[in-house]
Amino acid sequence: MNSFAGDIMTNSLSPQLLAPTDRQNRVEQLRNLVVDQVLASSADGILFSGGLDTSVLAAIAASHGRRPQEVMVSVAECTGLDEPFARLMVERLGIDLEILRPSLHELVDRMPELIRLLRTFDPMELRSRL
Repeated sequence: MNSFAGDIMTNSLSPQLLAPTDRQNRVEQLRNLVVDQVLASSADGILFSGGLDTSVLAAIAASHGRRPQEVMVSVAECTGLDEPFARLMVERLGIDLEILRPSLHELVDRMPELIRLLRTFDPMELRSRL
């Protein structure tokens, strides 16, 4: 079975073992890359879920004095599954969160437009980009 390891395609499923110092160096490299990308971004906001990825981005931005607008979309008729986590993380990070609450009817009506703009009807993509 083929797998990818960085830019190199391999035919092995066994993980490469790294010495502890190599692991620490790789972790530091990854951290620096993520920080550099966040700081280089001209984005005004984050579509915030409170999950690991968006929380890391928001934490890095906040720790460097940047205050992107965190926005979440949650259907008006119910509390979204991500909402409690998003509220917890913005409280811990000391940042603001704007929760948009369109009705389910509004979201369904706008779905064809979203599919056209994103050029996909993948349910995960559509859900995360609402």
